[in-house]
Amino acid sequence: MNEEGFTIHPEKTKIMRKGTSQQVTGVVVNEKPAVPKKDLKRFRALLHQIENSGFDNKFWQGKRNNLAEVIWGYANFINMIEPNKGKKYIARVKKILAKYSEDGKEFKLDANLKTKIANEVDNILNIFRKNK
Repeated sequence: MNEEGFTIHPEKTKIMRKGTSQQVTGVVVNEKPAVPKKDLKRFRALLHQIENSGFDNKFWQGKRNNLAEVIWGYANFINMIEPNKGKKYIARVKKILAKYSEDGKEFKLDANLKTKIANEVDNILNIFRKNK
């Protein structure tokens, strides 16, 4: 790090021991990259609530605006970190979006946003792979 001109900030450094959940930018990085179980449980609960009563008065991680895009993005985030789990979340979100879309057409995420999310997750995974 010093070769690149970076310095370690002691207040931002955290020692994460082997037996605990080691998280970096919202991704558990112990043995292999994973989405925290607590977040998956909350996301499943949100999807269940939306399936039963719609988007009204729902939010994810403090966001209420564009909740359809937010849940689509988070499902894709899960898919990039854990493809086996992500596929079922993407399918579930697609059903929700088809059910609640205003015009009955399939929901489409802005291509630029989708690319940006994919690039950010790829960068995180590449850092993880280099450090293992």
